[in-house]
Amino acid sequence: MHEHLQFIAGLLTANPGSADDPKLLELQRIVERRSLRPVVTCFRHGSAGAKIPAVPLAFRRIVKRIHGEIETDFDVDDRKASGGRFAAA
Repeated sequence: MHEHLQFIAGLLTANPGSADDPKLLELQRIVERRSLRPVVTCFRHGSAGAKIPAVPLAFRRIVKRIHGEIETDFDVDDRKASGGRFAAA
């Protein structure tokens, strides 16, 4: 997921750490001028025991700067899938 969020961050800003990034400032102005509410939805389904991913702080800051919010839907299987010769099809 981290790579996907890095890609999205690259679409929104040329320099994620810069407070005066022109690309992000222009997007912020558009959002404010049109009273938009950007939403980024992150979802992931993992196998049993998989660690729920965290949305990186740097990405959360970018979304906050454009007055957006992040929705997450992270899920994992309840138990390990049984394998072997008699596994259900």
